[in-house]
Amino acid sequence: GGFGTTQNTNAFTPTGGFGTTQNTNAFTPAGGFDPTIRFGQPSLLQAPSALNTPFFGPAFSATVEDKRWRDPAGYIFWQTKRHDCDFIVGKNSDIAENISALTCHLEAQSSVFKELLKDSKRRIRIGNVSPKIFRLLLTYIYGGKLRDLDQGTAAQLAVAADHFNIRPLVTKACKRIKLTGVEDVFPALWCVAYNIHRPELELRVTKIVQEETQAVLSSKQFLDLDAKCLEYISRQETLSVSELELWRAVVRWAQHKVITDPDKTLRQHVEPILQHVRVYSLSLQDILREFVLSRILTRKEGMKVLEAVVNNKPLQVQGICDIRVLRQWPDYTQGQVKVESI
Repeated sequence: GGFGTTQNTNAFTPTGGFGTTQNTNAFTPAGGFDPTIRFGQPSLLQAPSALNTPFFGPAFSATVEDKRWRDPAGYIFWQTKRHDCDFIVGKNSDIAENISALTCHLEAQSSVFKELLKDSKRRIRIGNVSPKIFRLLLTYIYGGKLRDLDQGTAAQLAVAADHFNIRPLVTKACKRIKLTGVEDVFPALWCVAYNIHRPELELRVTKIVQEETQAVLSSKQFLDLDAKCLEYISRQETLSVSELELWRAVVRWAQHKVITDPDKTLRQHVEPILQHVRVYSLSLQDILREFVLSRILTRKEGMKVLEAVVNNKPLQVQGICDIRVLRQWPDYTQGQVKVESI
């Protein structure tokens, strides 16, 4: 008995995945051909039971000495001794994790990774992606299969793939997002807010945000959005709620974020959105009660806002919206909506 020959019929494909491997004479105790290793199945490799999970795909049912990998990514994840680069991955609200990887695969798939890894001898910090999404990103890069992604995960994966300039994965992830109404608008909203160009999503997301604003703001999923998504909503020229209702939703969202992401203050969470909330659309009473006393503005900023509104003067407070034009209400008789540029 001995090892036979292996023919790699398509080692690397343009779409970013690995091709199939044919073992023409696999090792067997008797020295003969093993009929269980057919064209399209992975080569003879051992797999630890810890990785026999839906994330990597189940290993073949066999003895420990005779387990095979369904997915090449699972094997590469397991071969940590061969990994030659390290990342510290995690958003502020996550517990950062150390994740190692293979440089050559990352550089082959992403110009961003190629630049990050250029002459790098240290661990690289990835703070804008969660460990879960980063592992899914690596799964695709290693030629693995992305199974059973829910729409929220698909949206976050699309945003991460866009950040790292892995265009085929952006397209693949966006195809998993199905938009039928308000409750499933949020994954698509993530993609649109991060300026991922998908015309079929942009028009429908804009229409729902403009015409069903109250349903969007009152949804439980609204609190899980990030500042970029809130910016997208508050930047719309057309909304079907008052400015006061929008501001109250922003404050409620920020109060939730202080709990889930305590590394930032209430003001820091609201900062990117303040420049889009139209203070001049509020009544003087609402400005004092809901805006100035919200503990988001400093005392000095609050006094300047009141003075500007009372005297009908320009609002010269840095970072606070000075637009005096009221937002439009949607025209429900028209089938078209205006998509705001980002």
